[in-house]
Amino acid sequence: MPSTVSRQRHYRRSVGILLFVTLLSVALHQALAATYISPWTEAGDAGDLVSGWSISGATSENTDEGVLYWEYTGTSTPTGAYGAPWTETGDDGNLVSNLVINGADDTNTNSGQLYWTLNRDTEYTEVLFRLWTTGVHTLHTDVATTGWVSAGAGKTISEAESSGLSGSVDLIWPPSVQDTDAGNTITGTASYDTSLTLSLYSDSAKTQLVAQGTASALGEITLTAQNDSGLSGTVTADSLGTDTDAGNTLTGNSVPTLSSTVPIDNATDVSVSPTLTLTFSETVSKTGTGYLTIYKTSDDSVIEQINTATGSVTGSGTDTITVTPTVTLSASTQYYILIDAMAFYDEEDISYAGITDSTVWSFTTAAASSSSTGGGSSTYRQLRAERMRANWAKSNATRHPSAPLNPTPNPTPASTPHNHSTGSGSTMTGALLPSLLIETGQEEESPAPSVPPSPPLSPFHQRLLTRLSERINQRLQTHPHLTPFFERLVERLLQRMEKNTAS
Repeated sequence: MPSTVSRQRHYRRSVGILLFVTLLSVALHQALAATYISPWTEAGDAGDLVSGWSISGATSENTDEGVLYWEYTGTSTPTGAYGAPWTETGDDGNLVSNLVINGADDTNTNSGQLYWTLNRDTEYTEVLFRLWTTGVHTLHTDVATTGWVSAGAGKTISEAESSGLSGSVDLIWPPSVQDTDAGNTITGTASYDTSLTLSLYSDSAKTQLVAQGTASALGEITLTAQNDSGLSGTVTADSLGTDTDAGNTLTGNSVPTLSSTVPIDNATDVSVSPTLTLTFSETVSKTGTGYLTIYKTSDDSVIEQINTATGSVTGSGTDTITVTPTVTLSASTQYYILIDAMAFYDEEDISYAGITDSTVWSFTTAAASSSSTGGGSSTYRQLRAERMRANWAKSNATRHPSAPLNPTPNPTPASTPHNHSTGSGSTMTGALLPSLLIETGQEEESPAPSVPPSPPLSPFHQRLLTRLSERINQRLQTHPHLTPFFERLVERLLQRMEKNTAS
């Protein structure tokens, strides 16, 4: 038979493992809680190199809580060639548009700029359109293209003086109008020999690469996922140049997601008059433009449709919404719940996506002859909870002699170091663990004769439960939705302790 010391070591390891699993579950819950969408707010781009970020698949798992860090690296050298789009200035009469210029480079333009004129003929039937390499307009020295054309779209302009330039233009030309303004200029977009790379990182140190794209010219850059991040998107390159500023950040808008529900999905033995609780990843508000609907699974019939603007829905402005149906459900019946996408919004007016699948949140009510709780606790669990209440009371009396042996309403819960709301207006003083398994105000069944009483826990086990209670108290302050998880954890631990005590 194992010695007392070896059993104590074994159970210390057991408690350590269970607490580690608890902390890991909390961490995973936090990592998967948030999703982020456009518009993304950009900061630090002093050179206005990029704009129009569109990012898909961003979560708190592959971003720094909705923040991404970017940089432009590589080389970028102008080739001396110029192409579309051509930017036009000085055309007060809107006589020309849609200029297409071919063959423009540093040899036949003024660093990518050209100047144009319109002259009408004496019959007012055609216009002479010319492009010049300077604003001086000296014939035969700086004329680049020319041609007599009538008004209309897509008129061809041909090379002049062996310039190598050609193209087309749309002319809107009343016969009595001509324009020889030296300020009529058009500016081409420079082309580059480039190997620029735009990278997105999930950390400010820029070590965790999550998406990347290559910029070969101005325009859209496609960002593809890196290191199995699941993050992708696009961004527009407004200019080409390197930028490794640490302040280049993007901040997305979080999308509210559903973290947990009561009853949990596929719960059984649920009360026919349940209180439905939805815990979200962030603060939400009810909008009054959506509904939560309860359906009977067997025939998809609507049992009750609840407008989120009514008094049946409370908790607006917090991360926990409580819904109280007005209809009494049938015993031993399965139901599912759907929620409209417009039912809840966060503080940035981003809506919760809702529930559209009947398999996401369903539960089955208790049989008419059995006692049940709104959270789906079974009679067996109530019996075990009764055992734990008695054992825990002994332990609590040893650790806190002034505390009552049974949970009682506490008029000043804020002054009690381990108080826990039960949802019925009362609080539990002293020990918290029994409140995880018993709902205050619920009528509990007496242990059946066939269920043997549990042996009293040893002082060692009582000390372990006390330590575990303190850790659970801390976690539930910020993660109340993990109560069902702790219920299962405590029950498993109690089973092991009782088995060890009996042996």
